[in-house]
Amino acid sequence: MARLVQRKYSLKSTEKTKATKMSEETLAVIEGKAQKIKKALQEAALSGTGDSYHDDVYFNIRDDVVNTVVGSPGNIVLSYCTFTSHFDNIEVQVEDTESVEAIIEVDKFLTYFGFTADTGDVRVSFRGNPDSRLATAIEITGSLNARLMIPDSESILDEVPMNLPNSFNEEERYAPEERGEPPVKIKADTESIERVIEVVEYDPEIDYYPVTVEEGELTLNVAQEDAPGRDSVWGSLNAHSVESPEDFTNHYHEGFTETFNSLSGEVELQTAPSGAPVVVVKKADGRVLRHMLGPVGN
Repeated sequence: MARLVQRKYSLKSTEKTKATKMSEETLAVIEGKAQKIKKALQEAALSGTGDSYHDDVYFNIRDDVVNTVVGSPGNIVLSYCTFTSHFDNIEVQVEDTESVEAIIEVDKFLTYFGFTADTGDVRVSFRGNPDSRLATAIEITGSLNARLMIPDSESILDEVPMNLPNSFNEEERYAPEERGEPPVKIKADTESIERVIEVVEYDPEIDYYPVTVEEGELTLNVAQEDAPGRDSVWGSLNAHSVESPEDFTNHYHEGFTETFNSLSGEVELQTAPSGAPVVVVKKADGRVLRHMLGPVGN
């Protein structure tokens, strides 16, 4: 079994730590059940397959609401999630401050979170200087306590797609100003999409995931038409509703398995024919999860 190695701190470093904490104050807190807090970060970071697809996640904390925004390198996969009553309490604790911002290193946070709490109530405190834009530390209070430093250089914010939230309307449809809502809207359970993933991952010659609509139905069609002389799988998939102006197939790769392995239950897929991105929206109790995946070739 691996051992936790304790670092040796000099008196000087201890005094520096005390000085740092004295210059901080609590900027915001999130309180709730341990499993719900952990699940929220996993859903925002797409951690459904174990490793997180997103390494770092931007948090914007306001009274009663937390928004997370993150984009992968090249913005091939974009994620924007909102959490409200999913947590028991969300509170900004700095007077005359509308929101508190922070960058969370996902795997580091989940590791320390695991040290402190598996069940029960947890309090996550974001600490720092109120005059600085980003929080500098997080303190987790559960059955044990933990403190971890977080990135506080404002240059990292250049990598955050801050305008992404403005691209969604009140119906949670992706609708940037230059164009309206996507013409294709598919409501289905993640189990249907997981069948696509299962077939594709079994076939070593296919490394993309098709989203196909034929005659108003969500269908699975892997290689049947393109290569009739080889093994193939095709047929209709269960869907609650399908809206599409025409038949089409779009192909995706980056973030596809991580997205659908991180979600469960009914989701809405929003896209368009001719190789458009797909936006996956999950509305659940106290949270809305939005993930946008770029198509193969883009």
